[in-house]
Formats: sequence, C-alpha cells, structure tokens
Amino acid sequence: MEKIDGALVRKIIRIIVSVIVLGYIFYGAEQITYAFMQSNTPNVQITINKDGGITCNGNLFGKELWYPGREESGIIRIRNEFKEVDLSSFGLSVHLSDFKQDYDRDSVYKALLENMKLTIVKGKLFVFDENLIDNKSFSELLWDQEDDGTTGFSLNESSHVILLPNDSLDLKYTLYMDEQSGEELESITADVDFLINIGERLE
Repeated sequence: MEKIDGALVRKIIRIIVSVIVLGYIFYGAEQITYAFMQSNTPNVQITINKDGGITCNGNLFGKELWYPGREESGIIRIRNEFKEVDLSSFGLSVHLSDFKQDYDRDSVYKALLENMKLTIVKGKLFVFDENLIDNKSFSELLWDQEDDGTTGFSLNESSHVILLPNDSLDLKYTLYMDEQSGEELESITADVDFLINIGERLE
C-alpha cells in the first residue's frame, strides 16, 4: 500500500484495496450454491493515519474461481484518524493477463468489463442505508489517468461521503458475474485494482 507523507490532497490520493480480484474465471458449472455469512470482522480494513498516510489490510474478493452467476459480498471499513475527509468517487483498473487463444484480446476484455457487476452500499457498524454504486458494470467504473474518457464513477456532490476525525465508515460490496457470460471468459486471468478517491475536505 502506498504511504503518503503529509496531508491528503483532494482527488489525488487513491486507496488501492485489492490488487488481484478475479483470480481464475471458469465457465460451465451446472449448479451454483452461494451462501454469505456475515461476520463482525470486515474483509478489508483501511486506516487514514494521523499523518495522512494510508494503510490497508485484508482481501477484497478473495482468490476463488469465478463462474457465471457467482456472487461475492463483503465489508470494507475505513477508519479516519486524520482530519475531515471526503470520499468522492470510485474506480477500477483492469488488466487481462491470460485468456483462451481462440478469442482475440479485445473481445475477451470487453466481455469481462460488461459481465462483471459491482454494487456498493454505505453504512456504519453493519447497518447499510444508501446505495453508492448500484449494479454497475466494470465498463462503467473504469479509471485510467491517461484517458479522460475513463474517470471512474463520481458521486453526486450531495452523495459525497464525509468522514470526521476518529470516525469510521462501512462499505458493503457485492461483486457479480452475469449468468449469461459466454465461453470467451472461460479460463481467463485478470488483475483488478479497486480504487477509492478520498481527500482532505477543504473549506
């Protein structure tokens, strides 16, 4: 995790909470059984330290095999020990590293972006009351600093999340792979950075 010296700067600091999200994706399961057991321990713990540095522990989506119809949920907890901060946007950086050679890279990459969906709901102490991201595809969440057309998903100003000093925030995430995903996603490997844009709140 990147360590930032000094103050957080609005719209520059990004929290990378997971490097490898998808692991291997496979296709063709006849029956899918899913169970999510809620725990009092968050999957990912992010701390904004007193000096403005950021630390992160935990695993966002794990390293399980993925298949059409699979869903995974968990909790990201952000603890703020710094000044008042503002969470303004989310994003994803996706890199396709391996795929079946029967398909071209661009078509596999596009299918991955369209068939993976993410939902994030804001809450506190496992009580969730506001959707921040509602079943958005990866294509709608792409964040590339070198491409002005892919700037992630920005929250409306009224929906910005304000974290006071010594306060905390829980984000419940749900990742879903569309049941209609095609065979081009069989046996692929992809690395996904999940990015949270958070900065010092300026008066």
